[in-house]
Amino acid sequence: MTKAPDKRALDPAKPDISSREELNRFLGGLTRVYIDNQHEEKEKQDETVREYLQQFDRKTRQQLMGRAYVDALKSPHQKLGTAKPPSDDPAVKGDKPAADDSKKSAD
Repeated sequence: MTKAPDKRALDPAKPDISSREELNRFLGGLTRVYIDNQHEEKEKQDETVREYLQQFDRKTRQQLMGRAYVDALKSPHQKLGTAKPPSDDPAVKGDKPAADDSKKSAD
């Protein structure tokens, strides 16, 4: 008797994550909260941060953290979409370019 395939393996659910733009807006707002309260006491700072975070429901906060987690190991070029795709050309992979014989014969 064969084992039935796992349904999760056939149709993996994509995690629901926020867009990078949404994350940047969230972080910008959080930065403003910190800047606006930088001269307050620690307890007041913590309270204002909590108030800001409570503006977002749990699902939204999880989506934002998902985006932050996914982006954590990316380079700035990957985040901006300006990274060059890897090349199959062996000369680009760090091999030294072949010596140009035409320069030797011209001497």
